[in-house]
Amino acid sequence: MLEVNHALELLRPFLRPFKLDRVFPEYILNLKRKIKVINPSILVVVDFYNFTFYQFLKFKKINPDSKLYLWSETRNWPKFWLSRWLMYGFWWYFKRNMRYVEKVFVFTEAGKIFFNTYAPEINVEVFSAPIDSNVFFSDKNKLYTVNDELHIIMNARYIALKEHRTLFKAAKILKDKKNDFTISLIGRGGHLETELKEYAKKLGIDDTITWLEPVQLTELQAIYNDHDVLVLPSNREAIGMVVPEAMACGLATITSDAVGANTYVEERETGLVFEAGNESQLVDCLEQLKKSGVAAHMGKQAAAVIQKKYTINVLGQKFARALE
Repeated sequence: MLEVNHALELLRPFLRPFKLDRVFPEYILNLKRKIKVINPSILVVVDFYNFTFYQFLKFKKINPDSKLYLWSETRNWPKFWLSRWLMYGFWWYFKRNMRYVEKVFVFTEAGKIFFNTYAPEINVEVFSAPIDSNVFFSDKNKLYTVNDELHIIMNARYIALKEHRTLFKAAKILKDKKNDFTISLIGRGGHLETELKEYAKKLGIDDTITWLEPVQLTELQAIYNDHDVLVLPSNREAIGMVVPEAMACGLATITSDAVGANTYVEERETGLVFEAGNESQLVDCLEQLKKSGVAAHMGKQAAAVIQKKYTINVLGQKFARALE
């Protein structure tokens, strides 16, 4: 595998306060020497704001018989002005060289709309990220709403855009309405953990929350299996792979309308979508999941949808056909 420039990676924490980490450009060291050994006929590179795209573009220009594909998770311009202007610069150069790109693959319909709007002349195809069904799968003996409790899990970093507070405010309403539920949180980093714990205590819901330690990817299936629904209330989420991962494990999902991974969700069949930041709508969704048999039905449907459409084998074959 080609090595990424770790020196550049060290700069990411310093760029994050300025909201520049989203357009953080990656670079592959010694690519010219390494790629000469491989001599690929097909090049697939991630996003136009990475230096790697321009490294592969250079190879394509020298080797015109090769085919260059772009895989992008971009679906809008950054809100922060400096990030936005940096991306504008990359976009300008990308537009100048679009003729060398065979096709752009995007993860979501929102991504397709972005490219169709700002680069209508390029070929764009929606292509969701695959799920490893050997790692994420549904337990045939899975039980739902044990003891008539709704077991909720949120797997997200402790940062503002993930909107833990929206979930907490919904939990406060549920508790006041005498609903039985538990919440498990896996933080995976972030700087707001202490602040969120204090907020949960202030709302009086800290006794309903279990703060789990981050685990290896291969250990998530067992944790998901102990829950009924995954909630992802983010106010901005390019994809949110925890959504299809949880679906594969037999969980219904409740996501905000700002989550890119809604492309996997068949609303009211495998999950529910609510307006970002609207805790009242989130409460309504959670109460629907608590009704007899609803979490089980949606969870089983979710696992079936992932197996049918989004496994590595299924999408691998589809991707091979797309490259042909």
